[in-house]
Amino acid sequence: MRTSLTVEEALATVLEHTRPLPDVEEVPLEEALGRVLARDLEALADHPDVDNTAVDGYAARAADTA
Repeated sequence: MRTSLTVEEALATVLEHTRPLPDVEEVPLEEALGRVLARDLEALADHPDVDNTAVDGYAARAADTA
């Protein structure tokens, strides 16, 4: 039978099985290949600039994404 954990026990368990994220590092675009963005990126403009992407066939392989 399982028993409930205290908040302190639960926190200790989580901290025991995780590691802190590394600090954010800014690098030039040329050195960014293979890295993960630290925050969301928003395009300055839509591309294409017309609303017809439903028939344009855009696709991305999951293996090509982070």
